[in-house]
Amino acid sequence: MTTAANGAGPAGHAPAPDGGYGWVVVVAYSLNTIVVLQLIGVFGLIFKDLFATLAMPATDIALILNLNMSFSLLLGIFTNALMRKFGYRQTGAAGAVLAAFGMVLTALSSSSPAFLFNFGIVMASGLGLSAPAFTVALNSYFRARRGAATGLAMGITGVSAILLPQLVGVLLREYGARGTCVLFAGLALNGVVAAALLQPVAWHRPAVKAAVPVVLETPSVHENEDDPMVDKEFVLTALPVLKPLEEGDAEVGGLGMRQRTPSTTSTYYTARCPSSNSIWASSNVLDMGSSVITLDDTILEEVAATPLHAEMALKAVKSEAGEDGRRGAARRCCAFIVDLFDLSLLSSPSTLNLMLGVSVASFAEMNFTVFVPFILADRGLDTASIANAMSVIAMANTVFRLLAPLAQALLGWSSKNMYILSLLVVVAGRTVLVVVDSDSGVMVVALVLGASKGLRTVFYHMIIPDSVPPDRLAAAVGLQAVLNGIIFLASGPVLGYIRDTSRNYDVVILVLNGITLLSIAMWGVEYLVQVVRHTRKKQCS
Repeated sequence: MTTAANGAGPAGHAPAPDGGYGWVVVVAYSLNTIVVLQLIGVFGLIFKDLFATLAMPATDIALILNLNMSFSLLLGIFTNALMRKFGYRQTGAAGAVLAAFGMVLTALSSSSPAFLFNFGIVMASGLGLSAPAFTVALNSYFRARRGAATGLAMGITGVSAILLPQLVGVLLREYGARGTCVLFAGLALNGVVAAALLQPVAWHRPAVKAAVPVVLETPSVHENEDDPMVDKEFVLTALPVLKPLEEGDAEVGGLGMRQRTPSTTSTYYTARCPSSNSIWASSNVLDMGSSVITLDDTILEEVAATPLHAEMALKAVKSEAGEDGRRGAARRCCAFIVDLFDLSLLSSPSTLNLMLGVSVASFAEMNFTVFVPFILADRGLDTASIANAMSVIAMANTVFRLLAPLAQALLGWSSKNMYILSLLVVVAGRTVLVVVDSDSGVMVVALVLGASKGLRTVFYHMIIPDSVPPDRLAAAVGLQAVLNGIIFLASGPVLGYIRDTSRNYDVVILVLNGITLLSIAMWGVEYLVQVVRHTRKKQCS
């Protein structure tokens, strides 16, 4: 079954539907985001009081949250392989079931190690399977109208983000943290329904005229046996198969050719065919199991002239052949891994810098998002006020998700430049949050943060698809997730340590701003290098 056929994405540069059933996929993407992916956004709101009761330090909380994000992202490279094997429909369904199971286990947790395993690993595994599958499915169905489709999907999920904090507040009052977590586990199972809607894109791709293949027919040996122009001593068979020489292959070489001098290609067996004159007398081909080595006749004559050293020479040749075989096996293994995970994408410095910049910015944004309930609680806001602030963020987020394609069309900017603009706005909003201490000021900042988040979310999902070929999108999404996971896992606990040592979240916010600006600086340096190279090339020409 081919990749396209089983729903793994577009094959090559075949045209995308850009509509039709693609809008059903948009709804499925939104549904999965609501019931599965947004669980991590309300995790802090659900468990903040329980963590306080358990006297859990901020370092442990940061470790739990970042382990969840990093582990789910590190699975991206394996999710790519699963999608190529089973398709995005089956992969997405498995992710929804695993996420629901992880939430049930999380509801039963009462210690840091239990939360680390149940929420940080089990539930994260479901997220790691689900998110890339739906992302690849959505981008497979749209190309020219990708901005509109992504904006609509983000807008639908944004509406739910407005209501979700309020729903959490109601459920917490009725069922407590553990009961609320179990209810959200049941909600996550609806992700299976969403995955069932992800039909393979090949079923809905517009028909294209196929190129007529040119077949070159070669006359067979038997059809031309009477033709004097056909050399019966040297005939190439169709599609030769390379294989080790076997006993009895004296007349047919490894490339399917009849040899004029069979004695020069017969296989030499030291145990079966000992020679009384010389060990080189019967053949110049060494059979070493999986390798066949052909030796130059001149070398053989020279070695045969010194029979005292012939045995040592043979051992040296075999040893070198074995070493070459081991190196060849290592190269084949590396080539298999590179091909399986499409690691050749990282060979482009521009693509690598783009992915690293996105990962760095995502680290700052995701950590700030999950820390928002704790940041606002640290400022003395109660659960109702925190839920209201999160709803304001979600409301502005939704509106600007819908406006993002229009803003891009008006400005005429690329997805990358729009993403940079959103990062600059979010840095400004976080900076203002450090100096604001009133409830009304917090709501205004929440509005700005929500607007910047709406822009960032839309163009985050477009920046990679716009930069890689469609047939390599699944691999790019997987590699991007892995880079995110590595950065999250390596740097996440540091933020909790900073909070514990500084006793407030203001320092954490400033550190996150510095990380966001670092990603912009990485792309700025690349842009300057490109400008300098272009200028020099123009001057030379």
